[in-house]
Amino acid sequence: MLAFLAILSGVHAVQAQSAENTTGDTLEKGALIVRSLPWLGNDCADPHLPTLSGPWAIGCKGASTPNRAQHVSKGTQLEFPPLGQEWGHGEGVLVDHTHRQFWRIGSDSREKLHPFSSKIHSPLISDGQRLVISSPSKLEWVDLGDTHRFSVPQADPAPWYAPAISGDRLAWVQRGSPQSGEDVWAFDIQSKNAWPVAQSTEHERHVALQGVYIAWMTDTAIHLLNTESKAHLLFPGQVNSNTFLSLSQGVVCWESFERKDLDIHCSDGLHLDRPGDQRHPRRWKEWLLVHENNMALLVGPLKPKRSAPTRSSTINQTEAP
Repeated sequence: MLAFLAILSGVHAVQAQSAENTTGDTLEKGALIVRSLPWLGNDCADPHLPTLSGPWAIGCKGASTPNRAQHVSKGTQLEFPPLGQEWGHGEGVLVDHTHRQFWRIGSDSREKLHPFSSKIHSPLISDGQRLVISSPSKLEWVDLGDTHRFSVPQADPAPWYAPAISGDRLAWVQRGSPQSGEDVWAFDIQSKNAWPVAQSTEHERHVALQGVYIAWMTDTAIHLLNTESKAHLLFPGQVNSNTFLSLSQGVVCWESFERKDLDIHCSDGLHLDRPGDQRHPRRWKEWLLVHENNMALLVGPLKPKRSAPTRSSTINQTEAP
């Protein structure tokens, strides 16, 4: 495998002239435009890929880790050597711990990532400025390009569940007991305060964070909290708790069991109901990427909507300090 340092000389970029040049067939017309993305491939070892990282859709063609990126609105396509096995992403940044590099997709240079010895037990997550590292004994964050890592006090992160970061705040799923289940916690980098966001006898899982919004799921509902206004929306349903949430501009998207298959719902009222299963939603602004029949579909641009919660939340919630 080529070292990530050598990616610069191996990048191939194609500026698309039209949507037809960058996507596959248009599968649906009318209120929603749904296009397939065959160019991204379907060879990724991670079943959540292809996915969105900021405005870029990333995928794998002939490799088990990402080696392709496509801009969702401009159509620009980039090819590069596959990332190493320890990699992460977020907001248009690819982090390759194996090769000690990170890359802002579309830029002309790769920057040095200082290595860390912590054993990773959940996905590496970035907000484009910082990186969050979850290990069996601690949760750490580091400014990309910096050498000093910081530990989050009181953090006992559960394995597999990805942490989240946005600006000066982190959130994660706190390890729980069989009786109490996992909880959702948050941490403010400036004040150094950590606090429980959601605690109950249910299992709170799959946290997402963006700006003032934080989202998580239980087995029976999706929760969306505005940490400034304290507005807490609850979206009950038959939630598929075996996959991640996606949160962008205050809109959260998730998988839900509907009759005989899985559909995608978003808190702005979007319901993607098509034959077969729709899986692994990833929202970025007015764009939504989903999986269907082992193929990535791009939905959008979406028109903004607003929806009210089905019923009010009753979960025990601790306010941010």
